[in-house]
Amino acid sequence: TDPILVTQSGDGLSETIARELESLGATPVVLDGSELPTRNKDRITGLVIVAPTRGDADAFFRDALLGVAALASPLRAAPERGEGLLASVTQLDGGFGLYGSDRTDPAFGGLAGLVKSAGREWTKLRVRCVDLDPQGSDHQQAAQVAKLLASGGPVEIGVRPQEVSSVEVVARGGSRGGGVSLGPD
Repeated sequence: TDPILVTQSGDGLSETIARELESLGATPVVLDGSELPTRNKDRITGLVIVAPTRGDADAFFRDALLGVAALASPLRAAPERGEGLLASVTQLDGGFGLYGSDRTDPAFGGLAGLVKSAGREWTKLRVRCVDLDPQGSDHQQAAQVAKLLASGGPVEIGVRPQEVSSVEVVARGGSRGGGVSLGPD
């Protein structure tokens, strides 16, 4: 099968996720995010962008953005073969920062936004944004990530040691004039 590219996180999580994906029958290839544009001629099954826990977040996000742009053609072609995945994995707090993460760099929120935006544009591509609790077991969480990436379900998934949750966007009506109310209520 065509490979799933998995970006290097620098802490071993990427390799653990790759092993778990391999155990599910995928062919993962772990590489540095800066290498993604060089793979633009390859046939791929998908791309999993694993955020680092340390280092330059802006450089990481730039590489992710350039990588997704460079891989647009192979990513859009993958669903025609019955495949196609674009995913992000962050380690904020297992709830996309809603549990009070100390990691507040907007680049990590931007990563989920990048993946979700691509999913809105490339509607046949399966997209997932997974946020892990950095206090959890790498092996246990990586197994959970691999299963979540391989299955259907919600786009945004938080994984904590004893809990898996999803973020749901709920439409809310605006004011009578159709605009957004900015008042105290």
